[in-house]
Amino acid sequence: MQKKTFKESLPCLLTDQEKIEKGLALSGLLSEINSLEVQKKSMTDRFKKEIEGKSLEVSDISQIISDGFEQRMVECIEDRDYDKMMIHIIRTDCGVIVRSRAMTLDERQEPMFDDQPEAETYTVVDEDEDRHMGNIAYLGDGR
Repeated sequence: MQKKTFKESLPCLLTDQEKIEKGLALSGLLSEINSLEVQKKSMTDRFKKEIEGKSLEVSDISQIISDGFEQRMVECIEDRDYDKMMIHIIRTDCGVIVRSRAMTLDERQEPMFDDQPEAETYTVVDEDEDRHMGNIAYLGDGR
């Protein structure tokens, strides 16, 4: 009779030392899982905050598109009309009057000397500010 040697997976009782080693391995794996769970929560919180920030940007841009305009800092000049006793605030990019108001008593006093350098002249196209919101056309320097 001929004998053949081979290996097969069979149940084996653990020694006390093997039980200790398996327990340490289990403890290490549970510690790693806990660490990964903490990292996962941290990353989830980070991504959640990033998504919320992007969602706010989307909301802001959607509102701008819906409104058809956005608020921007625009250079303006103050034009004093002493004949009508009015002060006009004029956009320098398109020459549109943004708003007008009556002069205060102090502002009604015309300066005796012109200390200020000559300002550029702008052509006023229309005093209807709502019609021009977002529709800016440069009209030149009005000379």
